[in-house]
This record gives sequence, structure tokens and C-alpha cells, in this order.
Amino acid sequence: EKILKGMPVADIPEEHSQSAINTNVENLFEEIEKTFSFYGAGEEEEKKIDKVFLSGGLANLKGLAKSFEDRFKIEAEIFNPFRNIFYNDKKLDSTFFQELSPLFGVVSGLAIRKMEE
Repeated sequence: EKILKGMPVADIPEEHSQSAINTNVENLFEEIEKTFSFYGAGEEEEKKIDKVFLSGGLANLKGLAKSFEDRFKIEAEIFNPFRNIFYNDKKLDSTFFQELSPLFGVVSGLAIRKMEE
């Protein structure tokens, strides 16, 4: 968790952790490039993606959204399914809640869908 936030970790040299992160982010970006190529393949009119929402465990990786924007020239935002949901700050740690929000994209969508049925 500390590595994802760009914080030093005891017994792990920063260059090792950064190298591992960079390798995995590069692999992720290569897969995204393949997806974008597939998305636009065979289309007469080129489709344009204006914005991407990052979710899941790596969404909070320090600098990921900026790296995504630099690589793909597409706006990237960390997904927060709770941004329009109001809650009592006294009963819920808002910092913890905000840090975990990208992890709840699927489950919050399923909960909303169930409520609409």
C-alpha cells in the first residue's frame, strides 16, 4: 500500500519498487493500447474517447492518472462512485472512504441496479 502511494518501504530500495511499478504500468498500458486499437478497428468513422475513469486497486497509484493522460492524450479521472452520495463524517472516516472509493465501482453499480429493479 505504501508503494502505491509513493512512500518508502523498509528493506525495499526505492529503485526496486519503482522499477517493478514501472514494468507493470507499462504492461497495463500496452494492454490498453491493444484495447483501443480493437475498439477503433473496422470502423468507418473513427471513434474518439474523451475521458477514462480509473478504478480498482491500482487507480490510487501515485501518478497513474497523469501517466495515462501523457501516454494516451486522454483525460483520466479516478472513479468515485460515491461522489454524489452524502454521509455523516462523524460516523465514517471520510479520508479512508475516499481512498477506497475506486474499489467500489462494480459493487455500487450492482447495488444501484438492484434498487432500480
